[in-house]
Amino acid sequence: MSKKLIVLLLALGVLIIVSLTGCDKDEATNPDEKLVGDINDPQFLLFEEAMDAPDETSEIMFGLMFEFLDTVDIIHTAAPPPVNSPLSPLLAEADTVFVVYHAGSQYWYRTAQFSEATGSDTLALTLEDSLQFLHAIGPVQWPDSALLVGLNHGALLTIESNTEDTVEAAQWISLTGDIASEGDVTLNGTQSFGIFLTDDAGPCSFALDIATTATNVLLNIAHTDSGGCPSAGVLAQNGTVGIECTGDTTVSFSDTWTITQTFTGNDQYTIVAENSTTRWTYSGSCADEQTKSTFAQRIRQVFNEEL
Repeated sequence: MSKKLIVLLLALGVLIIVSLTGCDKDEATNPDEKLVGDINDPQFLLFEEAMDAPDETSEIMFGLMFEFLDTVDIIHTAAPPPVNSPLSPLLAEADTVFVVYHAGSQYWYRTAQFSEATGSDTLALTLEDSLQFLHAIGPVQWPDSALLVGLNHGALLTIESNTEDTVEAAQWISLTGDIASEGDVTLNGTQSFGIFLTDDAGPCSFALDIATTATNVLLNIAHTDSGGCPSAGVLAQNGTVGIECTGDTTVSFSDTWTITQTFTGNDQYTIVAENSTTRWTYSGSCADEQTKSTFAQRIRQVFNEEL
């Protein structure tokens, strides 16, 4: 699998969790049901910051799916092919790793555990995931890049820090279409995130329990790889977000949120985000610049920066 496709998945991972930093924002006009949200509301800005964590974790989950394909390529080209895999580049620093094909389910299965110390902080990661390759005839053990028409991926990822930061993420997704020629594909699936993080640069902590569903997200691989939007489809999220901040200003709130991102063509999307009292509606472009937190950078260090 080419590095270009891995880059695509990173771009796609940004999309699978709603990017709340869009431009050309237009406020909602439905005051009879809920208050019209101000995108400069400090509470909403904190919510945006909290949502960076599932965003970044989603990127890692998507990268793992295509990296798993690279792992199978390594196994397939080995002479003779080992029964249980050699280490892939991404897991080269793993403490333990195990990859095996199960003929009954026609899935590859992988488990890995590893940790990384950065100063006084230690991150421990546990990965359990499975991957199925589809040709037109159905599931196959050894994928042919010229014949590959689909991927099914399931994953459980746990990240723990001795600073009490924790991430528990699950993913089940299906990608079908012209994968080999970097053409048009369709994404469907779900992700879930249970996250507790302390802001590295400030006095806030975030607790999130979020689920995401992707429904018929249509995209062109080459176009998305270069920063474009999917042409159609919906990403829907719901769950709870709690935020606690101390210091000069004390902030404490928790609420249930729903967020719907609809791709409208021409590299644009529309987002409707709402909690129990307020609704925000705005539009933006998939080319909007993203920033990454220190926590995400630490996670990538554990993955040997292969993502």
